[in-house]
Amino acid sequence: MDGRLHGLNFGNSRVSVSHLLFADDSFMLLFAYRRNFEVLSNILRLYSAASGQLVNFDKSKICFGRDVASPLQHELAVMFGVRLVDCHDKYLDLPTFAGKCKWELFTFIKSRVWNKVKGWNFSLFSQAGKETLIKAVLQAIPSYTMSCFKMPKRLIKDIHQLISRFWWGSYASNKKIH
Repeated sequence: MDGRLHGLNFGNSRVSVSHLLFADDSFMLLFAYRRNFEVLSNILRLYSAASGQLVNFDKSKICFGRDVASPLQHELAVMFGVRLVDCHDKYLDLPTFAGKCKWELFTFIKSRVWNKVKGWNFSLFSQAGKETLIKAVLQAIPSYTMSCFKMPKRLIKDIHQLISRFWWGSYASNKKIH
């Protein structure tokens, strides 16, 4: 080891990624080597000294891949002073792991769209008002997720149907022809 962090390799081109940063959140991706944790600890110490900002280790968590032995996991978590978890479920409200069955992962988006639609009384809005709500609110709900993941076609179709029902004023109890 040469005093640098060694991140995880992804994809066919084996791109190495050691961290993801967003606003005040950091997501570190490292091989479970003691030296990596020593280097990261030193980097954070230097950053804290230079910036005056501190890492909140009470809010920090760590998880490991299945190939890392349990004793090493506990040792590194204690060494770093963070809580050990089995898996990070979400980061920035998106799943950190998306297997082949994305339908179940992203049904929360359909629920969010439905919760918005069912709270609106479509008869109170003009066509321009409905169009504005669809474009500004309903279509914005899945946009962040879609910038990170390819959503299942079935889910996109279901969301489209909810939006169409709002546009035409058709619900389960009030079906309209369009």
